[in-house]
Amino acid sequence: MKKINIKFSILAFVFAFSIFSCSKYETGEDNASPIQNHGFGRTVMSEKIASNASYADIPFFRTIASNQDQVINFNVNTAATDNSFTTSDFASALPTSVTIPAGEKVAYARINFVHSNLAFSDKRINFILTNPSETLNLTATKLQFNYKALCTQNEVTLAMTQDRYGSETTWNIKNSSGSVVWSGGPYTDLSSNTTLALPLQVNCLASGSYTLNVNDAYGDGMVTSASVFGKYELRRADGSVIVSGLGNAFTSTISHPFTLP
Repeated sequence: MKKINIKFSILAFVFAFSIFSCSKYETGEDNASPIQNHGFGRTVMSEKIASNASYADIPFFRTIASNQDQVINFNVNTAATDNSFTTSDFASALPTSVTIPAGEKVAYARINFVHSNLAFSDKRINFILTNPSETLNLTATKLQFNYKALCTQNEVTLAMTQDRYGSETTWNIKNSSGSVVWSGGPYTDLSSNTTLALPLQVNCLASGSYTLNVNDAYGDGMVTSASVFGKYELRRADGSVIVSGLGNAFTSTISHPFTLP
């Protein structure tokens, strides 16, 4: 009986070890040894900023709740090539550190926004830890933070592909009173007989009747050649098409009435 018990104990130990050694851990956890690890709580974060709560809280973590406060320093990652933020988006100086209190594993750094300065299309700011050498096994040393104003009415997106002569193209959306509520163009001419998909443009419009007007200053539409021409498409937030058109379907101007929602 003793031999059986010994074998059983060994098997139980091996089984238990295999379970714990194969367990999945949250970001930053190390399953080999209890190494203190800290970083951003996420590597990518997207927020829609409301007018009545114009802030966002960035999460930070550490894997061991020690008996001491821990200061995590960070800053804007100026080496990132996709930053698109403007300083006027923020109501106060951006935070550069956060303190995780003793006994805790999580803390938050708050960013305060000027809601009236925000766009309804995404802007991006990248952050990076500035004291990564303080710990081993670091993960989440960088955060890509996307933000935009929250639309509480009708979010619409304009996708436009220009022809070679973008400087001839303008567009606007007028409400039922004839006032322009949104407009764009002219654009930059291209160097060859081709087309270019422009960055998506997003806005938030109240329910009602509108007209999308697309104009070409030269009077030949959004046309480079008989087989090369631009196009445009207005979509709802769910991706459904409100209005669409081809650049060779008009000369000087074309109008598309539509209603929201």
